Amino acid sequence: MSTCFAGISIDPTKIVLSILSVSIAIFIIFLLKRFNFSNKGKIGLLYGHLVALFYPFVLLTTQATCGMLCISTCYNDPNSFVSLLLLSLPTTLMVSTIVGFIVIPLYYVKANSERQIKSGWIVRFIKKYSSTLNVKSPRVFVVDKAEPLAFSFKHLKSAVFLSVGLFDMLNKKEIQAVILHELAHIKEKTSALKLSLAFFRLFSPMSLLVKFHHEKAAEEKKADRLAIKIQGTGKYIKSARNKIKEYKL
Repeated sequence: MSTCFAGISIDPTKIVLSILSVSIAIFIIFLLKRFNFSNKGKIGLLYGHLVALFYPFVLLTTQATCGMLCISTCYNDPNSFVSLLLLSLPTTLMVSTIVGFIVIPLYYVKANSERQIKSGWIVRFIKKYSSTLNVKSPRVFVVDKAEPLAFSFKHLKSAVFLSVGLFDMLNKKEIQAVILHELAHIKEKTSALKLSLAFFRLFSPMSLLVKFHHEKAAEEKKADRLAIKIQGTGKYIKSARNKIKEYKL
């Protein structure tokens, strides 16, 4: 039985599939530049681009006779176009999905698991307004950093991360405003979009062709507006932003 990963293996069929895959990755970049998609649509396209870009590397280094599960008797002609496609594509999808949606978020959760806040006013506040916003109540963790930080993402379950520095710098109302801001990101799936964009910029050289900076600013303002609406004033989210900005100067 052939080994699953036995170095670079090139043949005409693999070259054709690789060219097709890169073409799809480029076409997705065109779609992202040309059309305005929902956050969910953008996330799907970003991961589709990364999968298409990563696919040739899996294809060229995976023995077609074993594929993802090392099964050597799957197809009569292991080097056929269809066999190569069906055996290497699942590997690419599996690796991309596991790394993007499970491994990295799980790392953040596990690294801060001992600092999860399980009771107190923060938990009660999050449960109350998660219900108001019709989202599942996320877990909340304290990150051991002096820098004032707040971020969130959707893992198997959503999570909000607040740094020690944030608690030291902001008062209770300002912290509540920041939490409401992160809940808005979870509701609008912008936290997942930001994580997807981070992977996109890290792994794709084509990321320079797609700019999301103006959209990021718009999403931040939208999240701020929700905090303002619930608190009935913009002074707390504004003062929180000013304090964080002063720290970074």
